[in-house]
Amino acid sequence: MKESQYRKKIDKKIFRIVVAGILGIILLSVIAFFVCFRITEIEVDGNHHYTEKEVRKMVMKGPFKSNSILFPMTDIEENTKDTPFIQTITVERLSPNKIAIHVVEKELIGYVPFLDGYMYFDKKGIIAESTVEPLDGVPYIEGLEFDHVALKDKLPIDNEEIFNTILSLSRMIAKNEIEPDRIVLDKKYNITLYYGDIQVTMGEDSYLEEKVTHLAAILPYLEGKKGLLHLENITNDAKNVTFEKDETSDSDEDSPDSGEKDKTIEADSTD
Repeated sequence: MKESQYRKKIDKKIFRIVVAGILGIILLSVIAFFVCFRITEIEVDGNHHYTEKEVRKMVMKGPFKSNSILFPMTDIEENTKDTPFIQTITVERLSPNKIAIHVVEKELIGYVPFLDGYMYFDKKGIIAESTVEPLDGVPYIEGLEFDHVALKDKLPIDNEEIFNTILSLSRMIAKNEIEPDRIVLDKKYNITLYYGDIQVTMGEDSYLEEKVTHLAAILPYLEGKKGLLHLENITNDAKNVTFEKDETSDSDEDSPDSGEKDKTIEADSTD
């Protein structure tokens, strides 16, 4: 009887030791798992409208944000579903301690004012975002006539080809880093750009690349001036560029030879 009770006590002790050992191994394994796969380095690519720091802040959330195995399995897009410009975000594990955040941004080619806010549209003319305040990095478009608009719907205008023109122009402007204050389209869809007190008439959408190339070369010379730059007559063969200086410009009053300087700028920029 005593021997049986003694064996039971021994068995209980052994059982407790085994259980404690198993729990200890599990605990050590969990600790090792989180230590060995702790994220210490993050790469970000595909971002244009947001900095790497901003992308990390919006993505790295949740209880597993420090683990390179568990974090990529979480619902990453839930953290960015209401973020303007973001189409998709994926996370890739590159090594036990390194991940990559791949960003695919929406290509918004322009925005228009509507009611008390601003509506942003993509290359197909579909409204993809709306904001109360205008956002940087997207051209402001005037002259598109419509009486209603809604998210996920196409802008109801009569000439949908204009979206291709705006797309091409937006890309060229971004490439040359000469974003205007606004792009204005008249009823015939002739294009005019505004840079402060400088008005640039581009005319029809033909020879846009040549026109934008000339514009990028000329703009630095027009800093601080007021007037109208004519680029509408540019073709492959004709490089006729003229600048009509505003006679009320302060620079006219300060420099009586400013008209001669304009001619020099024109000649230098069109060679």
